[in-house]
Amino acid sequence: MSIVNYSKDEKTVLEHFFSNIDKNVYFVKNLPEEVWATLKGSYSREHLSMRDNFLKKMKEGGADIKALAEAIRITKEGTSLQRIKSKITRKPVEQLSLEYLISKAGKFLETWAVKYGHNSLKEGAVAKIAVEDVSIILTKIIEDNRLASYIEKSTRYLDFTKSSLFYDSTLISSHHSRRVEDNGNMLMETYTEILEKLTPFVIKKRDALKPEKEKMKAWENACRAEAFDSARYVLPACVKTSLGWTVNARELEHAITKLLSSELEEAKKIGALLKDEGTKIFPTLIRHAKESEYLKETNKSMNNLSKNLLKDDPKEANFVSLVHSDEGLEDKLVAAILYKYSQQPYSQIFKQVKIFSEKQKNEVFEEYLKRRSNHEAMLRGMEAGEFVFDILIDFGAFRDIQRHRIGTQIPQTLTTFHGYTTPELIVEAGLEKKFRTAMEESAKNHQLVYKDYPEQAQYMVPLAFKKRVYLKFNPRQTAYFIELRSGEQGHVSYRKLAIMMHQIIEEKYPNFAKFIKVNKNNIDMPRLNAELKALNKK
Repeated sequence: MSIVNYSKDEKTVLEHFFSNIDKNVYFVKNLPEEVWATLKGSYSREHLSMRDNFLKKMKEGGADIKALAEAIRITKEGTSLQRIKSKITRKPVEQLSLEYLISKAGKFLETWAVKYGHNSLKEGAVAKIAVEDVSIILTKIIEDNRLASYIEKSTRYLDFTKSSLFYDSTLISSHHSRRVEDNGNMLMETYTEILEKLTPFVIKKRDALKPEKEKMKAWENACRAEAFDSARYVLPACVKTSLGWTVNARELEHAITKLLSSELEEAKKIGALLKDEGTKIFPTLIRHAKESEYLKETNKSMNNLSKNLLKDDPKEANFVSLVHSDEGLEDKLVAAILYKYSQQPYSQIFKQVKIFSEKQKNEVFEEYLKRRSNHEAMLRGMEAGEFVFDILIDFGAFRDIQRHRIGTQIPQTLTTFHGYTTPELIVEAGLEKKFRTAMEESAKNHQLVYKDYPEQAQYMVPLAFKKRVYLKFNPRQTAYFIELRSGEQGHVSYRKLAIMMHQIIEEKYPNFAKFIKVNKNNIDMPRLNAELKALNKK
């Protein structure tokens, strides 16, 4: 039964830890993550509201509610909480009030999340993590985890120097050490020289668009960003970056396990640091993360097996191809849309849809999608079916594409075997020869190291080089991807990819494709269509 009439002191305490004390919707604040996870988990086993359960547990632990309330009031007035002691235990009041809950949380989670396998409890605890001065390669391993949110240092707005380079310990201790260091230095020198020449080139090119004095700073920053956007293609994947990471404890435990099981020493080191630091926040929830023999040995075995089974045929240069889509996809979408508004089983609806006229099917799409604004996603019915694309795109653009986690992405190892993208701005500025010389030299260095250390050799590869990625999205996510990545503010590499994906879908599924808000502004469509035509002949 819920406590209705709180005392003055109880109200003070509850208001410190909850956003309100009288509504049926409230936010939790100022609580350790494991305590929050426990309170949330208790919903399944207690009738009490979370606020009342919190008070109950505090009192069971011997907390002096009156003293805590007074401490909270004084703290708001600016007095240090650490100076306020309990007369009985001489401990800080905050410690007295929460230590019991923390210990109870550990026991609860140990029993239910670990012993009985109720891992969903771990999802109630959320970590806010900073990972700094690590390579781009390392952040791609971390960002391969779906259920999380990431913000990474941008190569589009910040410049880099030789001190920004991370050197893998395995490569530096090998006979390739000199080659690895020379490769990094050469690329950073090229990057600096190209950036220094590109910036004034862009400013001169955009001179006719120069704004009034009060807007000059923003205009100059935009010009500099355009220069960065092309110069960054010279940066090697070993350049240091930083990552802000929001993730629940369950996903964090899995991420740490993957890092500890990696072939890369950097990944193992960061995995160990994450575990050490994470157990300070989650004493119970992630302490069982460890190196996985399953992951380690499977990756090794499959690398060998693929070499034995697959013939090393010439590699196709397809930019994007649709390798699979559901038979009768539009019928499935129409049936899924109507399913929500019916009481019939899906199989019965689908049989009827199959004999609909094209006009009837189009009417369903029209009514379901025509009211959508540019800022609204398609509704859930558009998730029926799937598209599977095989894309070949430069690593710089892949860093943005990887953020689309509603779907399946299987990236191949980064290499120099598929060639590289040359930014048009570098050609316009007369810097193409310098750029290509750097790319060819880097490819030669990488391929020599790759023979001995295929995983570690990734660190040497510039962002301009292309990699293959298996991309599986449902129609709703496909539409979102195309609409977002075809936007005029986006990079030309993934804009081109998004538009070509739309072109491919439009040929096969016109009723669906016409509701995708693709942006083709400032894109040479005749040239793009010629590329698509050449692709379709293969």
